[in-house]
Amino acid sequence: MPTDYSMFDVDGTNGQHREMTEESIDIILKLWASEEPFQHKGKFWNVNHPDPELSLKHFY
Repeated sequence: MPTDYSMFDVDGTNGQHREMTEESIDIILKLWASEEPFQHKGKFWNVNHPDPELSLKHFY
């Protein structure tokens, strides 16, 4: 059975997985805090968040 690294073509020996995680966390924090629409075009992830009404703070 393949590992997640091989299934998703991620090199777990060079720190790529750490960079992906760091970029993911940055996006999540921005989604939670954003008052304005934003786009993120990163090294690993692209995100289009057109509606800040859907941010986490509206669910409390």
